[in-house]
Amino acid sequence: MKMKDMLGKKEDDLRSDLLRLLREEFDFRVQRSINSSVVQKTHVMRNIRRKVAMIQMVLCHKKRSVIS
Repeated sequence: MKMKDMLGKKEDDLRSDLLRLLREEFDFRVQRSINSSVVQKTHVMRNIRRKVAMIQMVLCHKKRSVIS
C-alpha cells in the first residue's frame, strides 16, 4: 500500500489495519520460536514492520493536523 492510499483512509480503517498487521507479526514470531531451526519468510517480517511504521506515521500525522 502506498502512502497516498493510507492518507486517504479513515482513522478507524488505519487502526484496524494496524491491529491486523501486529497480530500477523506476532504469529510469525511465535511460528519462528516454535521452528527455531528453520528461518522462513524473513522478507515478510520486514514488510510487515515497514507497513506498521507507515501506518503509525500516518496516524500521528492525522492527529497533528487535527490539533493544529
